[in-house]
Amino acid sequence: MSRFGKSKRTDTVLKLAQNLPEGVTIDIVGCDITGKIYSEIFKKISRENSNINYFGWYDDKHQLYSLMKSADVLIYPSAREGCPFT
Repeated sequence: MSRFGKSKRTDTVLKLAQNLPEGVTIDIVGCDITGKIYSEIFKKISRENSNINYFGWYDDKHQLYSLMKSADVLIYPSAREGCPFT
């Protein structure tokens, strides 16, 4: 659930998604800060891998909360937040 870009360490999330162990699923929500580079990559790998789900950007806070509530782990790799590297 983020804007994608260098300061958000989207490359780290991309590497993680491409190297998931069997039986692990990742849900990715967000959009690019500028352009569509990461969004297109996440769309592509989610079509190729059943354990990667790319949802794009959520405007609906209830929908976002529901997805977060169903998650076992929240990944928060941002370099520009009050509490990065969660």
